[in-house]
Amino acid sequence: MPFSVQNFKSAALSQGGYRPALFEVQVTTLGEEFNLLCMSSQVPSFTTGIIEVPYFGRKVKIAGDRTFAEWTTTVMIEEDFSQRAVLEEWARKINDGPSNERSYGAPEDYKEDATIKLYGKTGSKLEKFLLEKLLADGFVVEFHKEQSILNTKLQIDLFIPKLNVAIEVDGPSHFAPVWGDQALNKNKKYDDKKTGLIIGKGLFLIRVKQTRDFSKARGSLIFQKLESLLRDIENNNISQGKVLSIGDE
Repeated sequence: MPFSVQNFKSAALSQGGYRPALFEVQVTTLGEEFNLLCMSSQVPSFTTGIIEVPYFGRKVKIAGDRTFAEWTTTVMIEEDFSQRAVLEEWARKINDGPSNERSYGAPEDYKEDATIKLYGKTGSKLEKFLLEKLLADGFVVEFHKEQSILNTKLQIDLFIPKLNVAIEVDGPSHFAPVWGDQALNKNKKYDDKKTGLIIGKGLFLIRVKQTRDFSKARGSLIFQKLESLLRDIENNNISQGKVLSIGDE
């Protein structure tokens, strides 16, 4: 059978392949700004070692310890160096240079979990449905574009430049403990931070709450509500800098 690139793309890369640039890093100690300003990272690689066990003059290999590679990240710093100050204070409490003393007690007091969230480049089914409907209605839409707000890694689900409208589609993990209470609290804090940045720029923010699985019927219902809000904004019936909410209920 001859080799076919199309067969490879449709079978092995049916979703287009992983995009390493679509990510978000969360570290509680470093605050919410770190999530937005962390500009580069990677999913840490790992290696499972080998233990050789002698047996009748031969070596039997069994699985050993699982070790992770060093993890590095790059953070964009604001002119006030506020994020660097947080990093330096964290390092100082681990070991202060002049005094050679540690402010923390046990190692677990200064250790922190870092969460790397990977995002798909095409968005959710509801996001794609709304995008198609908006384009068909004649709107110019920026889809999952970074730097929609200058000097941040902030990525807005759907942005309509002409109307200064940002649209965020919030799935269940934004308001229910799908991945546990800690993850929910992080998501809520991040959403609040994102809302503040968007409203602070004088934009409209429409949050779409998705409580159930996607269907075209529910998608159409949401789009009707969305379209009505956009027409009101277009006709100056709603003042700027407001958070508007719609949902599938």
